[in-house]
Amino acid sequence: MVNLNYVKQNRQYQRLLDKKYNGRIIPVDQFINGRAVIHHYCFTCGYFYAKPGWLINRAVSRHYCSIRNPEVKVIKPVPKSKSRKPKMTEEMKLTMIKLRNDGISQYEIAKQLGVSRDAVKYHLKKAGGSNEF
Repeated sequence: MVNLNYVKQNRQYQRLLDKKYNGRIIPVDQFINGRAVIHHYCFTCGYFYAKPGWLINRAVSRHYCSIRNPEVKVIKPVPKSKSRKPKMTEEMKLTMIKLRNDGISQYEIAKQLGVSRDAVKYHLKKAGGSNEF
């Protein structure tokens, strides 16, 4: 269950936690100082990391179990959605080649079509057109 290697070293800190949290929280790692983040175990919600000074002194940074207290919302990280750019259509590629044959620079083609200059360069090279402008 819980690894209690530092019971003797944490005795004073454990007394402070017991006063504040009624024995619900125990430190798993050795207490170093009030500002060091250490591993704790809560009998309600499990393992968590916290600064001892914040758990004991600051009312804002107290440990709230979201299981017991439904008013506290657990903030979960929002997964980043991978937004892919739409693929370049064949019509755009043909327009690109036509504009290139008319003597328009890659920069101007990219500006007209709303794509990057590297995309224009890549597709013109792939189509076999010249790249010297």
